[in-house]
Amino acid sequence: MKKEHNTEKKKVTTKELLFLDDMWAKLFAFHIGSACPNARAKQKFIQFCLSERVNQETLTEEFIFKQLPSFINYLSETPQWSSRDIM
Repeated sequence: MKKEHNTEKKKVTTKELLFLDDMWAKLFAFHIGSACPNARAKQKFIQFCLSERVNQETLTEEFIFKQLPSFINYLSETPQWSSRDIM
């Protein structure tokens, strides 16, 4: 079943942005065990997470962790990557 996205824009609070920033660091430092990607990648991940919320649901650690595989898949589907010959 496809989830429905709320088309209304909700202002993102400073608390939510700080939470997302902390979760970005936690994902890489504690769970993946690697250095964080650059600031542009972090910003894209934050935007991605915010766009994936349904009905402006509360951001949770579990929700953010679940977004990483979807974010990687999203990046692989962008035109600059999908047409790149890597083999």
